[in-house]
Amino acid sequence: MKVRLIVPPTREQGSFTSVITDGYGMTYREIALAGYNSNRAHDGLPPLSRMPNGTQYIIISKGE
Repeated sequence: MKVRLIVPPTREQGSFTSVITDGYGMTYREIALAGYNSNRAHDGLPPLSRMPNGTQYIIISKGE
């Protein structure tokens, strides 16, 4: 499944958008959190255990 991820701005970071695809034994939500935490690490911020409030997951395609 291909999903557009939209994370609103928080006190620590600006908004974040990405297109993700589930797979490799992970759900699209797990992949979204890993990607968002990678972005936070790049900014010197600690990882989160869940996505910020207001995060949107918009399905682009369901796949096969």
